[in-house]
Amino acid sequence: MSKTRYVTWATTKKEEKVFITLELFIDTMKIEVVTYDAKLIDKTMEDKFIKSWTVYEAIDLPKPNETLFTSFTDPSILPEHIKVDDNAGAIRILQNEWSFLIINSKILEEYITRLNELKAKVKELNEYNNDVFLEAKEFWDNILEMSKSKEISKEKVNEIKNEIDEVFSKLKDLKENLQKEKEALTESYKLKVDSALKDINAKLQKDNVLFKSLIDELKLLSNDLKNQNLIREVKQQLNSEIDEAFQAVKNKREEVLGQPQDRSSKNQDFIEKLRKSLEYDLKDLAFNEKRVDDARVSQLELQLREAKIKVIKDKIESKQKKLEELENKLK
Repeated sequence: MSKTRYVTWATTKKEEKVFITLELFIDTMKIEVVTYDAKLIDKTMEDKFIKSWTVYEAIDLPKPNETLFTSFTDPSILPEHIKVDDNAGAIRILQNEWSFLIINSKILEEYITRLNELKAKVKELNEYNNDVFLEAKEFWDNILEMSKSKEISKEKVNEIKNEIDEVFSKLKDLKENLQKEKEALTESYKLKVDSALKDINAKLQKDNVLFKSLIDELKLLSNDLKNQNLIREVKQQLNSEIDEAFQAVKNKREEVLGQPQDRSSKNQDFIEKLRKSLEYDLKDLAFNEKRVDDARVSQLELQLREAKIKVIKDKIESKQKKLEELENKLK
């Protein structure tokens, strides 16, 4: 427990020697000041105050002269009529230490509020949310930093840990459920793509092949694949299979139409590079739009992000037009 009690000798305006106790109440930022007649405080009683009362042990208190309350927002934590000239430096140090305790307590209150908000968010989740996970991780990292600098007691850290562990446990369960759903979706979608590619290959073997129709089918399949949240390795495999099917259709078209090989591959490398560049710009746009919506972003960063979004959108529009022109040439 942080020390919120202090004792010292003092004098009144009438130059009467008194023994005073000070106790800080952090929640209200009030200090209780109790004065005792010096005649009532012998060496034994003084030791009881110093060694027992200041560490929150119960003692039989003598009858006080007066009990006063000062506010931590006042110029001094002592009443105006009480002076501690012989111990003024210690009072200033005490005031600084208590100021730290109050500020630290308010910060901890904010963290407890954030913890309760996190728990409420997780309770309402029906599926895993990585943003909530990152928020919980950032929260716990901050608590650990406070613990390292001894700004929070071990008991409080353990208390918070028990609660944040429940948050992480719920998120872990949701993530495992999401992974199972992802695996099931991946397996189902793989069967769909395999069937579609098998059908396209069968059409390719027939007479009077409609090459444009097959290419359009493959484009739809490729675009749909990009939007699917599948297991990465399987998604990459399916993407490669679709690319192979594209190439098979183009080779067959050149064979049937008797045109040069470079008719379908002249601009293919450039198109692939352009697609990858466009995908990067779209991800960059999504990231910046997400930052703009983040309430924690400063006004300066918000202005920079908004300016960058305009530049990215212009680049995307230009590349999309160029990509459409090049793809039309290959039809």
